[in-house]
Order: sequence, then C-alpha cells, then structure tokens
Amino acid sequence: MQSSQKLSLAGNCLLFAGGYYILSFLNKHEFEVVRKGSMRGN
Repeated sequence: MQSSQKLSLAGNCLLFAGGYYILSFLNKHEFEVVRKGSMRGN
C-alpha cells in the first residue's frame, strides 16, 4: 500500500473517531440537561 493511501485511511479513521466522540459528548450533555430539568420539575 502506498504511504498516501495509509495517510488517507488514518485520516478517515481519525475523522470517524472524532465525529463519534463529539456525538457521544453532545448526547451525554443533552441527557444531563434533560435530567437536571426534570429534577427541577420542569
């Protein structure tokens, strides 16, 4: 495999991991906000 292909593959993996991390972070944040809201009795 050529080095440029390896680099591209690594970039795609990083992009996917970063996107997944951001999505999970947002989901956790949203869940905490909802939980705090329900605890307040909204």
